[in-house]
Amino acid sequence: MPRRITSHPVLGKLPQAELVTIYLDGEPLAAREGEPIAAALLAAGRRVLRRSEKLNEPRGVFCAIGRCTDCAMTVDGRPNVRTCVTPVRDGMRIETQRGLGSFPAGVASAASPMGAVVPTGEAARATQRAEVAVVGAGPAGLCAAIEAAKAGAQVMLLDENDRPGGQLVKQIHRFFGTSDHHAGVRGYEIGQRLLDEVRVLGVDVRLPTVVWGAFPGPVLGCATAEGESHALTAERLILATGASELAVAFPGWTLPGVMGAGAAQTLMNLHRVLPGERVLMVGSGNVGLIVAFQLLQAGARIAAVVEVAPQVGGWEVHADRVRRAGVPILTQHTVIEALGKDHVTGAVIGQLDEGGELRPGSERRLRADLICLAVGLRPQTQLAGMLDLEMTHDPRRGGRVPARDERMRSSDERVYVAGDLGAISEASIAMEEGRIAGRAAAAALGYGEDGETERVIEEAGRRIEVLQGDVRGGEGRPRRIMFTGGAARATPVVECYQRIPCDPCEAACPTGAIRVGPDPTALPTVEPARCTGCLRCVWACPGMAIFVVRPGPEPGEATIAIPWEWLPLPKAGTMGRGCDRAGRSVCKARVVRVLPPREAGQTAVVELAVNARHANRVRGFMM
Repeated sequence: MPRRITSHPVLGKLPQAELVTIYLDGEPLAAREGEPIAAALLAAGRRVLRRSEKLNEPRGVFCAIGRCTDCAMTVDGRPNVRTCVTPVRDGMRIETQRGLGSFPAGVASAASPMGAVVPTGEAARATQRAEVAVVGAGPAGLCAAIEAAKAGAQVMLLDENDRPGGQLVKQIHRFFGTSDHHAGVRGYEIGQRLLDEVRVLGVDVRLPTVVWGAFPGPVLGCATAEGESHALTAERLILATGASELAVAFPGWTLPGVMGAGAAQTLMNLHRVLPGERVLMVGSGNVGLIVAFQLLQAGARIAAVVEVAPQVGGWEVHADRVRRAGVPILTQHTVIEALGKDHVTGAVIGQLDEGGELRPGSERRLRADLICLAVGLRPQTQLAGMLDLEMTHDPRRGGRVPARDERMRSSDERVYVAGDLGAISEASIAMEEGRIAGRAAAAALGYGEDGETERVIEEAGRRIEVLQGDVRGGEGRPRRIMFTGGAARATPVVECYQRIPCDPCEAACPTGAIRVGPDPTALPTVEPARCTGCLRCVWACPGMAIFVVRPGPEPGEATIAIPWEWLPLPKAGTMGRGCDRAGRSVCKARVVRVLPPREAGQTAVVELAVNARHANRVRGFMM
């Protein structure tokens, strides 16, 4: 059952907000002022937002970012309002809608089918100008605006959302990479840093502004939330429109309670509403694994993560921390059916053979009230298509995407493409592409010194090459450092076995006990003799993959320092069970020390005492 998240291990207590009253089909409900209508209804346990025209089937939140119509409702007499992005206000009257709904008499001529105002008269003819216009205020768009402004260009940044940051604003995990990529910093904090820089540079930020069309020139058709519309002519245009989640069809997939993993992330991390108590995650790429972990942090239980491929698609460190919480990751499995009448009450999964066919008799039911789909992303190419940019088909980049050169320039020399629109990738890569596009667009207008422009573009290009490396490449799996029990000092155990570009552990270690070296994709090396047991590496690792083991306070004991991002935070003296890398109970464990977060958003460290025989197995704690 959906509910409010009142306390969170990373985000803290639910902030105070003024309560307002809204009415759903005449029934009064309490809501937090300014939150999306759909989030308020979910928090009140109302999952059905719309019904289909022909079969009267229920629909609920699916994307939570205004990309689909599953949340369309009639609000204050206006049909087809996207309730996942429309804020509540006191006295708002909301009606469950069937099909497309209908406008009151006399309204249809002044409104579009989805409720956006269509410009007419002088408003339609009003034209504004920008030297560099950036569409999309996500990681790529923000960095593009920053670099173009640094070069001296006049920059306008547009986004349909009421807050900048794109996907960053809902990402509470810590980023990998180096200091150039904000390594160890949480996504929403990176978004705030970029926004602060945009403001300092004087970028003209227009939020929320919907860019509903793009025409040769380039000229953009823009509409504000207040219904004011205008044309915008740009000397150079940077498209950073991002991507939307893909879906997969199976019986029951349209039920309320089936949604994209990103939608669940938006609801719980941005709006503090847990969309379900027991979850089936479909897909084991980084998105699926990260969101599964964040659902656990928010208080949900994960029934399973299913993956059609024979191996996990995401990074091992993400999979390992989900497994340590006791979540089964079932490869060569798929979801067969969502169960339920008006909302999800369960799921049927099954095992696949080597040919991808369902193994007869492998079907089994799982209890779940939420099915999250993490099955890939699709670039948002609508504006690129309207500009008639040359397109290319590349499955590695997300399918049909605009062609571009090394300076992110499209087939139209006035238009640049950055971020997920050009290639589905990590946010760190999107930021680097944005930097290249911003500098290149400004340079095309004569801004910036040639040497500085080339330096920025070349350095960003080199960082992209590092970030795009194969994490499974290079040398084989290293030997795991083991605690032997004979050393007086602590032993850092780094359980990171892929060439992920990342070096916060080296930066955090004051003695050089953990080394990565000049190549951030190199696997960490450990010199236990140098370790002083300060535990800084434990809380610094973005993958929560470092543990420190040392002799315990009592004969025959060892202590294991583990990263902790759960609620509640245990206290010294708490008794429980030490768990292994699959979340299985191993032995009795006692909390001997707790290092709480030094500031909001940091990872805590919990030190456990266990029988020394189990020191190399215990990696978690169950109270």
